[in-house]
Amino acid sequence: MCIIKIALEKSQIICYLCIGKGDENSMIVYYKLDALLKERKITKTQLTKDTGISTNIVSKISKNEGFKTETIDRLCEYLKVQPSEIMEWIPNDEYEKKMQNVKHKEKQAIEAQIAELQAKLKTM
Repeated sequence: MCIIKIALEKSQIICYLCIGKGDENSMIVYYKLDALLKERKITKTQLTKDTGISTNIVSKISKNEGFKTETIDRLCEYLKVQPSEIMEWIPNDEYEKKMQNVKHKEKQAIEAQIAELQAKLKTM
């Protein structure tokens, strides 16, 4: 379940997109933003300096957490892109499967490193 909260701040309507976890049925992900920044050789530090977006918000984006839609507007303005070029909605179960896949691959890589180190240790 996605919850949208609308608040009035400084005579502007600001929408907050809150993404739930657990039994929720959808997820907004921002991996496209990371790929775009990498492609354009823009660091997250540079992004914060150029846009005025705080490091805390950049961290939230990296963790697919909720933040103000004003931030999406700033990002799109800075990068000259449409929101669909930096974010994507996917069903929660698909997101969970992808995350399990990533964790499984990371675990395999770590186990391979451990096996390699153990083999080197035996030769010493």
